[in-house]
Amino acid sequence: MKATIPKIQKKKYPSGKPYWLVSFSADGKQVRKKFTDQNSADEFKRNQVRRYHGGLSLGAQDEAREGYEIFRAKWGVHPSLENLGFADFVRQALETYQPPKGDLEEIVREFLRIKKTQGLRTITLEQIERYMFCFLDAFRGVDLARISKADLEDYLFQPNAAGKKKPNQNEIDTIRSFFNWATGESPKTPIEKPILTNNPFRGWVSRRKDKEALIAVHDYEECQLLLEEATNCGGQKMVAWMLHTGMRPTESVKFWKVYSWANIDRKNGLIHVPGAVSKTRRPREIVISPALAAWLDFYDGEKFFTFKNEKTWAWHYVQIRKVIPEKKRAKDTLRHTKISVMIREGVPIDVVAAQMGNSREIIQNHYLRLMSEEEAEKIANLTPEQVPAHDPRKRK
Repeated sequence: MKATIPKIQKKKYPSGKPYWLVSFSADGKQVRKKFTDQNSADEFKRNQVRRYHGGLSLGAQDEAREGYEIFRAKWGVHPSLENLGFADFVRQALETYQPPKGDLEEIVREFLRIKKTQGLRTITLEQIERYMFCFLDAFRGVDLARISKADLEDYLFQPNAAGKKKPNQNEIDTIRSFFNWATGESPKTPIEKPILTNNPFRGWVSRRKDKEALIAVHDYEECQLLLEEATNCGGQKMVAWMLHTGMRPTESVKFWKVYSWANIDRKNGLIHVPGAVSKTRRPREIVISPALAAWLDFYDGEKFFTFKNEKTWAWHYVQIRKVIPEKKRAKDTLRHTKISVMIREGVPIDVVAAQMGNSREIIQNHYLRLMSEEEAEKIANLTPEQVPAHDPRKRK
């Protein structure tokens, strides 16, 4: 009887307790095994596939032959293996071949070295490095050419015994970028001589949504709702600040935690945002609008206009946003609203980009048609007098 690919089925005992049944045929008999957890069942399946299907993840004929050709081209063939069928050849060859220790690690480090030359932000590089070393730990000692799409799916989407959680889209995109680089398919990260001929991510459809579809803005009523709801946690000042400055939540907390009123030039009507605060690490100046000036006057004398602790504010901000539609609950929607208001007020795009810390291209591509002029005018003039409730005062 020909060996078949093991199938895993989730079942339940009469008591309701789940178990995983692995069934396959091999060596002339039908085999069934029960496992109490999915990780053990998956590991058993992988071992059986390696045993009966030449070490290739799915055992499909075309995939096995492709792996066979890749192996022959890369490592050559010993005369004693010439007369074997492709499945037996691959199985025996893989049993005798041991990839150089640290081979994959060297490739990963080379990829990271190239990334460091691309001028990425430090926090982005640290994130890429963290994702790649997690990937390296999972596949250490495995030849890169033998990592299949099924192996990657197991790694990316199946929690393992060590408690690894499912990755976010950034981790998936980082690993995909690595394989694109290794096969010479990455336009942003070129390689002189491709390491791989087969890219397991080829044809992979990203789950990341289009950025334009994610951008939303608040209308006047929603801004009022947010300002009123924020009084429950003393966060009205923070909401008003983000609405009328367009600063990101993290930037706002850092600004008030370190610089506070000292960087607000009321005489010249400017807010000086240091590079240490800005996401882009470049200093910028934001013009104080009449509405923001009214809010600053209203809460004048407060030691901290916003929360000092980023995590505390993040939690409260989630609760505040529950009063508005779910599709508009992104943390930067107030920022998008401010940018849209500035554009509708006729502020030149270059000026908007400079104040908000964006590029001209992003402003042009994403914010030009998000709000009507009437709505923008009402939001631009949203002052404390138009909100019925306010934060309790905490003077210096």
